[in-house]
Amino acid sequence: LSTGLGLIVYVVTSRALQPDDFGLVAFGLGIVMFVSCLVPFGFGGALTQRGELSEAHLDSVFWLCTLAAVAAYGALLLAALPLERLTGTPGLAPVLAAVGTRIVWD
Repeated sequence: LSTGLGLIVYVVTSRALQPDDFGLVAFGLGIVMFVSCLVPFGFGGALTQRGELSEAHLDSVFWLCTLAAVAAYGALLLAALPLERLTGTPGLAPVLAAVGTRIVWD
């Protein structure tokens, strides 16, 4: 589902945006994908390896991953303006703020 939605978004944005804007969004998405690699994601596999699984295990993993994603998004928001200045890419900060929500929802 995520891949299919990503394809739809890609097709729509490639038609709606100018080449410069599309490049800006692609650059922002690359940064967001890098940041999302820092969010813990291996806990699903760890849960399937457990012999006994309790509701507490599921809740702990859910909240750990959610809090890590929110913290990563917050760090991205704090770094957005400095990244815009550092890369000399006007408009990058709002793109990171918008596209970065993907970190929390993925």
